[in-house]
Formats: sequence, C-alpha cells, structure tokens
Amino acid sequence: MPLWDRYGRPLLNVRLAVTLRCNFRCFFCHLEGLRRENREEMKPNDYLIVALAARKIGVRSFKLTGGEPLLRNDIMEVIEALEEGHPAAQISITTNGYLLDIYAPRLAEHKISHVNVSLHSLNPRRFSEITGVDGLERVLRGLRVAAEHGLRLKINTVILRGMNEDELDKLLELASQLGAEVHLIELHPVGIPAELFRKYHMPHTALRELLEKRAVHVEYRSDLHNRTVYILDNGVKVELVGPTGNPVFCAGCTRVRISPYGEMTPCLNRGDLRVEFLSKVRMAKSLEDAVNAVVEAFREVNRLREPYYMYSVGTPAAPRRRRSFRIYLPKRSGVIDARIEERLLQEWVRDV
Repeated sequence: MPLWDRYGRPLLNVRLAVTLRCNFRCFFCHLEGLRRENREEMKPNDYLIVALAARKIGVRSFKLTGGEPLLRNDIMEVIEALEEGHPAAQISITTNGYLLDIYAPRLAEHKISHVNVSLHSLNPRRFSEITGVDGLERVLRGLRVAAEHGLRLKINTVILRGMNEDELDKLLELASQLGAEVHLIELHPVGIPAELFRKYHMPHTALRELLEKRAVHVEYRSDLHNRTVYILDNGVKVELVGPTGNPVFCAGCTRVRISPYGEMTPCLNRGDLRVEFLSKVRMAKSLEDAVNAVVEAFREVNRLREPYYMYSVGTPAAPRRRRSFRIYLPKRSGVIDARIEERLLQEWVRDV
C-alpha cells in the first residue's frame, strides 16, 4: 500500500533528477526547483537502494530527469539498478533529445515505458532562441530514431505566449507522423525572473480553449495532477500540464522528488524543504539498514507534502481556511466546458 499524506494524496511516483548538468540553456528552466552544486551525484547502487525502498512503500513509477539525464555516462546502469530494485515499476525518462539518436537503441532494450522529449519549437531560429543551442535537426533525428526502435514517445512543449503558440498545429502534425503523444505545459513561475514569466505566460485556461476546438474525446488522469487528456481529431493524445495557480492540479499530486545529491523534496515549489538520506545510506552497515534509511526518508518527506495551491473556504461567520481535496474525475465523451473545475469546486464547497 502506498503512503498517503494528510490531504488524502497517495505517494505513487518518484521524480529522479539524476543530474543537473545540461547541454541546453532554456531561458525558462526551473531546474526541478533545485540549484547546481559542486557535489557528488548519486551512484547506480544508490538508485538500487532507492528502488528497493520505493517498492516497500508502494511507489508505482519512476521518472528520470535532469538537467539532461543522457549526459550521465552511467545512465544505463542507473536504469538497470531501478529495474533490479523494483521490477514492477514503470520507468520513463525526460530528455532534450540531443543525444537520443545515440541512446534510443539501448533504451529500447530496457523496460522504458515512454520517453518524454522536450521540443519547444519547430522553427530553427526560435529553437535556438529558446534553448541557446542550434540543435533542432539533431532533436528531430532523435525522435525519428526512437520511433523506429519502438519507443513510446511524448513530446513536451512549454507554450510561450507570443513566441510559439502559433506552432501548435505543426507540432500536432509531427506527433501524428511519429505516433507520439503531446504534453502541453504551462510556463511555471519557478527559477525565472518575474518579468519573463509575465511576458511569456499563457494560462492553462487559454490552452484548454485551444485544445477543445479540436477535441473529440476527453479523459482525466486521477493518478497524476488530475490532468485533462484530450483525444484530438487527428488521433493525437494531448495531456495538459497546467500547474500555475491551479488547486485541482495540486490536489492530484502523487509524487516526490529526489535530487542528484540524495535529498528528497515534496514539491517543485518547495525546494527549500529537503530530507537528506544519502549520508545514512553510505554509513549503513547492511543493505537492510540502507533500505530502511531511505524508507524513513520517504515517510518524512511524505509528512511534509501539502498542495502548494489550495482553495480558500469560509463563511462570513468563520475565517477562511485553506483546504485541499482529491478529485477523481470520471472518463467522459465529448468536449467539456472549460470551466468544469470551477463548477466542481462550487459543488464541493456547497457540500462542505
């Protein structure tokens, strides 16, 4: 059974930033809410112990991210360690795609559920402006090679107002050609100056309106952030990642994060809250002691978990208080009203 926090949210997913090194310089990068430090990164055997501990507490999936995870020379050993420690867990990886053509054949040999590839523009000039690298053709080649090797692909695109929202149709056409899914991601106000956020931010509500024009079916992911999933008229599946100011998103969070340096954090927005475990693992006198140290770290970080954005609920006679709640939305056919979240909130407040 998984751990549950005091807001009724299970801990099902662990996001592993295996390195903060990167060969891109995306101007909006939040670096997983962490900061680069001149410290030793976790080794493959450390990830084996994390996987064994995660297995004991009911974790179902691992996401490898960075930085750029494919910059680690031992990334395949890290994946093998996770597979060995928790054979039943799903393992996926997020990459900027620059080295994907090299690694795709090797990734295909392992139990990788899918590969998320960051692709924020199909225009070479814009791509370079966003990433700081003239690498669009290299990333597209990586996507094609990955598709040829049967890897399930998800294209991650941060929508930037005034910069790339006009490329949505081209992006969806590329996804259709590759048999890929698409994650449309709202710009997050973490790690970037406020003026840049105000300039480029497009609210998730506006993204919903764009998607609903082409949606023929709508589903929901109650296992991760209550995300809305749209099946479009060309068959492409698009998942909307809209965290900013969104209590429904936070209410469905089922993950914690682990830094490359052996620290757990409960939330992207709360990198200041850290539970260090690597020193205890290195000092453990047995494998069992090492695994138990990580289990205890999971329990401690779970006690720190709380939704970053919450609804305020109150009456004229009582002070307002912050409340969170889980929403398990049923699968529905057809296009939904963009204000479904507000209606659900109103119904919930009335019941309270």
